[in-house]
Amino acid sequence: MNTKLKSILEKDHKGKSNAIKSSQLERLTNLTGSQIRERVNELRCNGVPVCSGRSGYYMAALREGLNHTIARLASRVSQINKAIK
Repeated sequence: MNTKLKSILEKDHKGKSNAIKSSQLERLTNLTGSQIRERVNELRCNGVPVCSGRSGYYMAALREGLNHTIARLASRVSQINKAIK
């Protein structure tokens, strides 16, 4: 698990209003955008409530933010499933 990314999000980016853009995370972690997405997925798979949206990445402060991210991810899965059928 990428503890640097997790630490950054937990320390200063709780709640949607404190979201951080991927480009900013790239500079802070020396990771590429693809690597950020991979690490975020890894964190989520390990139960870390990382949310994302147009505003960037953030730790869930409210259940609403987490529900929004879950719904968005579920929609992406559905669209991918349609494309492969």
